This record gives sequence, C-alpha cells and structure tokens, in this order.
Amino acid sequence: LAALLVFVMVSCKSGNREGKENQITDKSEAIGKAKVRTCKTYTADFEFWQTDTLNPGMLIQEVIYDSLGHEKEIIRYNMDGTISNRFQAIQGKPDTALMLKQERKTIGDKSVEVIDYDPSGVVIRKNQYKYDNRGNVVEHLTLTPEGKLINKNTYKYTAKNLVSEDVYWDIETNKPIQVIRYVYEYFE
Repeated sequence: LAALLVFVMVSCKSGNREGKENQITDKSEAIGKAKVRTCKTYTADFEFWQTDTLNPGMLIQEVIYDSLGHEKEIIRYNMDGTISNRFQAIQGKPDTALMLKQERKTIGDKSVEVIDYDPSGVVIRKNQYKYDNRGNVVEHLTLTPEGKLINKNTYKYTAKNLVSEDVYWDIETNKPIQVIRYVYEYFE
C-alpha cells in the first residue's frame, strides 16, 4: 500500500465548533451524544481509495469509548494488521504550560484564522478553518508566518457531526493524496 502514513496522534473527532473551540478537536461530549462505542481509523492512498470506495483502507487505530463518550482504550495497528500498541486512555485536562499562545480572528461568518505563537511571542504558523452550515470544519489550511501554504486537509461528516473523512492534499499539485476514514460503531 503506497499510502503516506501519518505518525501523529490520529483520533476520532468531532468537527463542530461549539463554545470556544474553532478547530477539529477530540470531543467526548459529541462522541457521547452520538453513543459511539468504537471508532476505527483507516488510511488509504487517495487514488486507490477512489477506485474502491467500499474498501476503507488499512486499519491503523481503534478507539474504544465508555457510554459517556470518554476514551477507554486505544489500539494501534501495524501495517500487517497486528496490534502494535494497546494502552488505556488518560482522562484529564491538558497541561496548559505546554500550550502555545493563540490569537483567533473571525473572517466572515464561516472562517476563522488561528495564529500560533511560541513562548517568546514569535509567530510559528497560521491556521485557517472554513466551516459548513452546521458549524463543522470542512477545510483546514496551515500556513507559514509569511502566509505560504504548507498543509491542507478537507473533511466530511456523518449525520451525527462526527468526522468520516480527513483528506490530505499535495500542496504542489493541489490534488488529494491520502484519505483517513473514521468508521463508528454505536451503543444500542
């Protein structure tokens, strides 16, 4: 499989920007409301996936939730489908000392720009988020401090506002190159 593997923390997501959040985030409340039992994450080369949309791709991660939407267990998979890591999810609030300072600017009624600063106040990157009518992020652009595009992702959602597809784009060709798919199983 010629998929570009993503070695970052891939997790099941909600794209809704309720409250203060203006980006795709892990949201136990949305997962809990949707009564998600598990979320399986698959990756595939976009060309391959486009020709066989019934095949979700290679399983890379599974997240198991309790009935309130809190992560209980995370399972990571090797390329051959065997389990590489299995660990209990840690609940709690993030360490705010490690967080970057951010400035948010609303651009119209369906876009937000988030500027990330390092601890000395220097701009590290800019993120632009575009939203659909339901308040879900449909496009996320990452730019250098000078405004050069370095990363583009687009998103699709389930009827329950949970991310179903996260598409990574080649910046030079402006074509999709990889799709991450999220498949949910529900309680009841």
